[in-house]
Amino acid sequence: MSAIPVVIITAIGFAIELLVILRIAATRDDLWYTKGGAACDFIETRKGYKVPIRKFMVFNQKYENPPGLLAAIQGDVDGPVYCPPDDKCAKKGVDGKILAAHAVIGIGAMCAMIAL
Repeated sequence: MSAIPVVIITAIGFAIELLVILRIAATRDDLWYTKGGAACDFIETRKGYKVPIRKFMVFNQKYENPPGLLAAIQGDVDGPVYCPPDDKCAKKGVDGKILAAHAVIGIGAMCAMIAL
């Protein structure tokens, strides 16, 4: 007799959890249950076309591509910057001072760990 409230509370909790899982499955496009990719992975890259709604139930969701998304996916479409041999372009690579400071801090941290 005293286990009835526990059984009722557990059944209600399980029912609520099941309803939430069904709602997420019906409304979210970043979840998928098949071998193919998620619907959110397919991005409209053509200008002037609206992003398609990819689920049959939409609640408070905006289907828009963020401004930098296409640039992030495509990368630099202009290609790498060409620096002629005689031109004074910005030096690329690691700065020696930063590398030395990083090494000193790393060695100091390792010594502190060993000392403890």
